[in-house]
Amino acid sequence: MAINYPGPYELRFFYSVDGDPGGVLTHQFRFSVELDGDPAPGDGFNTIQIFLSGGSTIGLQTACLAVVNVIEDLYNSTDATFDYVELWKYAAGSFDADYVSTYAIGTAGTSALDTVPCSESIFTFRSTNGGLFKLVLLDNVGTPNVPASYADLNSINQDIVDYFADDTLSPAVARDGGRPFAFMRLFPGQNEALFKQRYAR
Repeated sequence: MAINYPGPYELRFFYSVDGDPGGVLTHQFRFSVELDGDPAPGDGFNTIQIFLSGGSTIGLQTACLAVVNVIEDLYNSTDATFDYVELWKYAAGSFDADYVSTYAIGTAGTSALDTVPCSESIFTFRSTNGGLFKLVLLDNVGTPNVPASYADLNSINQDIVDYFADDTLSPAVARDGGRPFAFMRLFPGQNEALFKQRYAR
């Protein structure tokens, strides 16, 4: 079975959630991207262009804010903050990455629903090359439930799916080099490692 590697570049979004118990914990979600050019370490996000799924380019800073704009609705407005995002470059065919740059976000969640401690929302997609793309979001306002198809999702989760599967505007690249395009299932559950971190003290 072929191994699919991240890259050529990867965005790592760091966000903090104040949950009880355990207080504030920092999480991250990440996905691969393709850039127009080869930025040098320390280059500002506002100087870097990213390729979207339709082939056009936009500023990396703008793309990152668009990602947060669609995900922030899944996070409580007083408990969660999207802190910053890092850009990393991977050596071809490896898991070795070099840091490139950071962009400070500092945006709060927008949901009035209560944070569900240790919640885990795993969005799964089929890529245009036949592989899988996963987006994993922790400590959000979603409640554990059975796997859900698109028709069973609420509007917040549908907006996330629509954005990442968009054939023109999505910034995400799957590890097989394709683009996420066909949503499979949302797995709304509880993260065991996070549960131990919050409760096993």
